[in-house]
Amino acid sequence: MRLSFLQIVLTLFISSSVFSQTLDNLPKIPDGFINQVYNLKSSLQKIQKLKETKSLQKQAGEDLIIGQTDPNEIITISGSYFLDGDLIILNNGQLILNNADFKINGRITLLNNGKLKANNGSFTVMQEYIYQFGCLLLNKSEFHFDGVSFSSSGQSWGMSVTDSSNYILANSEITDGFITTGMTGNGTASVINSLTTGEFLCMGSNNLIIRNSDFVIMWLVLPDSSIVDVSLPDDSLLIEWQFEDGNPGISGIPYSLSIDSCTNVLWGLISMSGSDGTFTNTDFRVSGLYFTEPDSIIVSNIINNSTYIDDQINVPDRSLRMVNTHVTTWNFYAALKSNITFTNCIFGELLTFDTSKVIVQNSICDGTGGYLGAIGHSFLTIIGSFVSSQVIAREYGFLIGGLSAFNSPEIVADDNSIMAILSTFTLVEPEAHNAAVIFEEQMPPVEGYINSELSIEGTARIIAGPLSPIEFQGYSVRYSESFQNPVWLETDGFHLNQVSDDTLALWNTSGLEAKQYALLLTLFHSLGDSLPLPSTARLQQGISDLSDDKKINELSFDLNQNYPNPFNPITKIKFSLAPSISVGDKVSEGLVITTLKVYDILGKEVATLVNEERPAGEYEVEFDAGKLTSGIYFYQLKSGNMIQTKKMVLIK
Repeated sequence: MRLSFLQIVLTLFISSSVFSQTLDNLPKIPDGFINQVYNLKSSLQKIQKLKETKSLQKQAGEDLIIGQTDPNEIITISGSYFLDGDLIILNNGQLILNNADFKINGRITLLNNGKLKANNGSFTVMQEYIYQFGCLLLNKSEFHFDGVSFSSSGQSWGMSVTDSSNYILANSEITDGFITTGMTGNGTASVINSLTTGEFLCMGSNNLIIRNSDFVIMWLVLPDSSIVDVSLPDDSLLIEWQFEDGNPGISGIPYSLSIDSCTNVLWGLISMSGSDGTFTNTDFRVSGLYFTEPDSIIVSNIINNSTYIDDQINVPDRSLRMVNTHVTTWNFYAALKSNITFTNCIFGELLTFDTSKVIVQNSICDGTGGYLGAIGHSFLTIIGSFVSSQVIAREYGFLIGGLSAFNSPEIVADDNSIMAILSTFTLVEPEAHNAAVIFEEQMPPVEGYINSELSIEGTARIIAGPLSPIEFQGYSVRYSESFQNPVWLETDGFHLNQVSDDTLALWNTSGLEAKQYALLLTLFHSLGDSLPLPSTARLQQGISDLSDDKKINELSFDLNQNYPNPFNPITKIKFSLAPSISVGDKVSEGLVITTLKVYDILGKEVATLVNEERPAGEYEVEFDAGKLTSGIYFYQLKSGNMIQTKKMVLIK
């Protein structure tokens, strides 16, 4: 059971670095590519409807239910205990943990006066990815930690408190992971004498008290019709601070916050549609824009790590003024039926909920505020952008990445979500869980020669969760003289096996003219609609096609994959040059200018390893990437008119 509030749980990862690339370096978007990506929307929605009717039901695990048959049931646990399933405590049922080493691989739900009390010991949620599980408190239930060491397996975990329920964290520490505590309804929470407490936000008539604790990320939510004009204190030590309706400069705020004797308090802001906020002399670790209105809105040129002398933030559905205020990270959230386009922005997190529709173009998500994800039945499209945060699709969300780079630590589709990764480079292997599915198609532009067999490289595969009914059926690669009035011709027929970063097709270019061609990779699956991905090919005349008086000195070459790959920070690149061109009846043994260069994911040159005339032979060069950041890089060998490019991954 879930409340809609779980669709708006917000996450924050603190990072000391800010993404330094400029928006000008992002890849150019080819004509027609955006429309091609948008046209996938109807296909993916159709797939979703078919998938929902065929998906297997989740098999029942070994859930622990307390208070169902006996409404006053009390279970006490000491020592080691592992629950491989969900925990549900209802009615007046209670679970008491005394000095227990408690581990759970599932969700927690407390309702109708259900109580969970953990005294001393350890409490571990065994998550494989961010927010895999969570805890929901309903109907006057209570969750109480006292003297507990909490771990969520290094991943963020959500605590949702509503309906007059109560969450208490006392004398405890979060040791491995992170807790996001979100409060709605009349939920309350108290945090006392605890370390690494996590983040908190209130969106109802809540009461939150935090005392004598360290590391608090406090989100101030400005709802519709609220008016706030304040200056927030320094975050190093906060004593007797309150934020509630009726205080100077505060009106229309439904919740009450009280923080006393706390260190490392970081400020976050959630500005909602219809709010009016002015902040002076304030340092925001993160400032979020939350959208709920159905009107189409364009948000542009909002950049992380900005200082505002006296500026009105350019968002049309609210008033947000910042005076002598600094924002380290901007986060964006879209809910209900909102329709938002973000362009030329550098931001830390973006989440879409409900049935919202969001487009991100020519922007950077640097991950300093959390992650990028589509939740609910929302539709998130990323075009020509760079993402270094975690990428998440949840519930029935749709997420499309087109002509972008996901330099992400995790790419995960969960529940019944659908993700499409199209001409988008990824740093890690995408994961699909439950009934989720990921379509991945890559086919970079091709350069080659007529009257030859040209290898077309790329990816065509489906990554499906264990409960998904979708199966890969095959793919084809076709070519045409144009996209405007295409007459598609096969390269080498229909392929039955999936391909990941390898040869998609062999194209015999005999008899073709030297010019530009259109390519189309089409992926077929078991639920009907195929998924087409366009690309281009440029064919040139080969040396053997030239007359004797036009033949030039040339060397053929072979560029090997770097080793090791991934690497940190040194790798080796081998390549060979061989004479291949005859002039008359003589073989040319001349020198040819040869270059070997390294580029980042945005196409910026970061290193030149070779730039000189070289004779035929085998060569090996060493590349030291000690001054570069983790990510995907490309190395390109040129010799005369010949070019070859390969990908490598730096992981530090």
